[in-house]
Amino acid sequence: SVNSVKIYPGSKGISASISGSTATFTITNPQNLNVEFNGNREKPLMLFANPIDTNPPNANTPGVLYFAGGQVHTYQGVPTYGYRLPQGLKRVYVAPGAVVKVDTPEGSAIRSYNGDNNQLVVDGGGIITTFNEQVVNMSLQNNITFKDVILLNQTGEPHSNYGTYRPDTGSQWTFWMLGCNGATIDNVKFLGDVVSEDGLDIDGSQNVTVKNSYFSI
Repeated sequence: SVNSVKIYPGSKGISASISGSTATFTITNPQNLNVEFNGNREKPLMLFANPIDTNPPNANTPGVLYFAGGQVHTYQGVPTYGYRLPQGLKRVYVAPGAVVKVDTPEGSAIRSYNGDNNQLVVDGGGIITTFNEQVVNMSLQNNITFKDVILLNQTGEPHSNYGTYRPDTGSQWTFWMLGCNGATIDNVKFLGDVVSEDGLDIDGSQNVTVKNSYFSI
């Protein structure tokens, strides 16, 4: 049964009514919340209410790397490297309900460097995850935007073609931004559970804005 409910951040002033095993509360705008039941701060319900995307792309939209919702998209990158975005790509759309996962030792789920993807937008509300290295590695990019996505940094698990790798640790960092000029991180959720994950590493970068985002690292 539910004996108590606390909703964080407390500055939102949201309270819940309780009836047996049900807690009810109302929100009227997009926001990220922790809902704590019976004083269990270690395992809250993470509630991510995204803005409604009124004009999403689809699989046939030109210039968009599209990951459909309701599917786990598992692919292999290059060992010790991961998946490098195609040069010149301007948008990655991870639809709500989609999971994008790289199955490569020491490989980032999304990687770009040397100006290959200036003006890149990564959005959509789905999950991008890996078990090794950084979930996202952006190096020497200009004017990039990450919006609404969930970056999930997991502990290691066996890989399909490479055997068991780093079973006791997760990625080094969640998002490594190296030498970038111009970046907006808006309503991005950084999730992880091992000590080396860091969340967001802004390294040698400038003109970076982080807003409306959620960190549980």
